[in-house]
Amino acid sequence: MEVIIVYFKYKELVKSNAQLSNLLWSLEEKRQLRLRREIFWVSKKLDCGIKLFCRMYAQHGRHLYGESSEWGLASAYH
Repeated sequence: MEVIIVYFKYKELVKSNAQLSNLLWSLEEKRQLRLRREIFWVSKKLDCGIKLFCRMYAQHGRHLYGESSEWGLASAYH
């Protein structure tokens, strides 16, 4: 199971599970992510803001690596 750690620059971006879910499905609609049904998150203050753990898969089973201009993605394995 791949775990993607999403670092948000500003904690105001996500204040609830509902907002997180909406954000992730928005990415899904842009065909950047293909999500599993189960989404979980753990909030923890870091230098960059809030650390969110999201269980997801990239489109066509490809894993997402690297960083984006809007959010940072780092891959880890659980």
